[in-house]
Amino acid sequence: MQTTRQLRNEIGRLNRLIARIEAKAQHESPLWATALGELRDEREMLTLVMLNRGVEGSKKVVSFRRWRDGPWAPAQFAHAAAGRR
Repeated sequence: MQTTRQLRNEIGRLNRLIARIEAKAQHESPLWATALGELRDEREMLTLVMLNRGVEGSKKVVSFRRWRDGPWAPAQFAHAAAGRR
């Protein structure tokens, strides 16, 4: 799991890569279409992680399991993890 600062830096890096690919000449665009789509998907995923962290962090009582794993994590694993502590 990366820190928030690392995620912000990675999103910035992806933004710069995407901008460089988008600036390429039109005749080169088809060659970069797959890579561009993958970079955009990765950027979107990281942006969603950041949004989730913001939502969880703004709550009065923070669920660290939800912050770490997201709301989609099965609750059964949270109970198993709690028993190991």
